[in-house]
Amino acid sequence: MQRLPQLLLSLGLAIFTVTTVRAQVSLPPRPLDFAQIHLLRNISVQKELKLSEAQAQNLKELFSQNQESTREIWQKYPPQEASTHWQELTAELRKEALTVLTEAQRTRFWQIDFQNTRNFGYDSMTFQRTDVEKKLGLSDEQKKRLRAIQADTQKKNQTALNPPNQFQQKVAALRKEDREQVAALLTNEQKQQWDELVGKPFVVVNINPNADLQAALRKWIRDDFGRAQAESRKTGKPIFALFRCEP
Repeated sequence: MQRLPQLLLSLGLAIFTVTTVRAQVSLPPRPLDFAQIHLLRNISVQKELKLSEAQAQNLKELFSQNQESTREIWQKYPPQEASTHWQELTAELRKEALTVLTEAQRTRFWQIDFQNTRNFGYDSMTFQRTDVEKKLGLSDEQKKRLRAIQADTQKKNQTALNPPNQFQQKVAALRKEDREQVAALLTNEQKQQWDELVGKPFVVVNINPNADLQAALRKWIRDDFGRAQAESRKTGKPIFALFRCEP
């Protein structure tokens, strides 16, 4: 689960669609520092960071090398062993890619990454991160109330599937409610510190105006996970598995 944001932002050729899935849906994981390193491939992010041509080219080469190494791993190791090696490659890529950036660019990129990763979770979990607690100087009483909000959000999240219709809308409403409750805990000073932590709001533009969406859709693999695995090992790209829940 912790790698989900990164996988979703990686370009994968294979997609596996399941039409009937019933599963317990837990809260999304806490965001991690620079969890979505592949955001550095995004043109809108590169422009926001004001990367030079040399930096952009350096990053392009690093991601290309990582993709080739990933393909070799999936071809060399069975799935149960490949995952560990893949994680090591990802950690190495994260370290090398960040050295391309200046200190100011890393700071801004952390803010962009944090904003996007935060969208996958709930504030009652995000604010319990050690670095966030330290930055805001949360009191013991605030931490206690924060845990109470998290417990309540967890309970509501689990019941969002009963009935399962309009699940996305329910989660969006719950995320809004959770965010407002957490914000109400903060002092004005803490709110200012929070604004400094997350930085100026930024929306990542993922749409490539030159891309042919219909042509891309025709490349997807549907209802054939075995074929998706084979394609993933062949190309070195991760599987983007889409599960659709139906009553």
